[in-house]
Amino acid sequence: MQFLFAPSISLVDLAKYSQLQSVHQQRHSRYCTLIFFNILHQLTLCLLASFEENFNRF
Repeated sequence: MQFLFAPSISLVDLAKYSQLQSVHQQRHSRYCTLIFFNILHQLTLCLLASFEENFNRF
């Protein structure tokens, strides 16, 4: 962020900065997706376990 306030900014610097930002966003969204599917997986396992418990009662 520091170099954005520099008096002269080269286009190469801006390109590098935007590229880094997009890589960071991709990693962030990938991480969030992993967390989401992990939670979904855990919930599915819990549901299956409770169904199995109820099924074994009959």
